[in-house]
Amino acid sequence: MHAAGRFVDVVVTLAVPNLLTFSTEGVSSAVEPGMRVVVQVGKRKLYTGVVWRCHDVAPEGFAVRPVEAVVADGPVVTEAQRGLFDWMAEYYLCTRGEVVSAALPSGLKLNSETRLVLHPRLLLEGEGPDRGAWAGLGEAERQVLEALMLREGLTVKEVATVLGTPHPQRVVNRLLQGEWVMTEEEVRTRWRPPVERWLLAGPEWPASEEALGDWLDGLGRRSPRQGALVMG
Repeated sequence: MHAAGRFVDVVVTLAVPNLLTFSTEGVSSAVEPGMRVVVQVGKRKLYTGVVWRCHDVAPEGFAVRPVEAVVADGPVVTEAQRGLFDWMAEYYLCTRGEVVSAALPSGLKLNSETRLVLHPRLLLEGEGPDRGAWAGLGEAERQVLEALMLREGLTVKEVATVLGTPHPQRVVNRLLQGEWVMTEEEVRTRWRPPVERWLLAGPEWPASEEALGDWLDGLGRRSPRQGALVMG
């Protein structure tokens, strides 16, 4: 086991008053404060939480569940940010989970019901992404993209079924970082397709070059801004 302690205190994006403690038993990769880990909350639901502390103090009075998986190899929340989030939770009388939920983009807050869709930029020029561009992707990433081309979206839980693994978060994370997929929440809140506005000549446009020159001269005298717009 490569971890900074036998236990970790984790913040999940729920309005729970306390940090949730999990065991690092069986975790083969390094676990540090600020990293994202997959943990089970309740009977079956999995959440991506942020490690707040690593320690060796075993909780008393309840059995500690293990961390299910580590999402990425490095922290996404710095020590300074964790301190700020602690202060915000105390100052605004809310929970750390509510602060983290508001502060982090949806792609960093995956849970088993998070729904994924193909990134809209891949669909602007046709029905789906060019498979020739998939050369640099791993087999698991290509499997997910193939599944998303057949369906309008997949939850993280469904991605796990497609890949035959209980914890697909690392694969999902790579697809999100490469802008192959987005969460539905991100599409609804921030994606806007690029738009170009064009001005077209109307039926009153001068037919000859001489008439056009006279018209532009008159327009420039009457309305310099309109003249600059037409000439620009």
